[in-house]
Amino acid sequence: MEPGQQANSTGGINTGHLEISPRLLSPRAVAARTSTSFRTVQRWVREGSFPSPVAIGAQRIGFYEAEVNAWLEALPRVKAVA
Repeated sequence: MEPGQQANSTGGINTGHLEISPRLLSPRAVAARTSTSFRTVQRWVREGSFPSPVAIGAQRIGFYEAEVNAWLEALPRVKAVA
């Protein structure tokens, strides 16, 4: 982000004049980012432990990239493995 810009709650950038739309990730991209299957991501969503998707169309969903990134950053760190 540039100086003077602020991120909104869904990851979009408010430049003061024009808000840039947040980036959406496909289910396949989310599975790749989380190193799991999309079925696992669906289970996490049902359990309430992963951000919910948004409807893009009648047969398509997406996930806000900023929410997925925040979820990943909030994961607990593990101690070094020998």
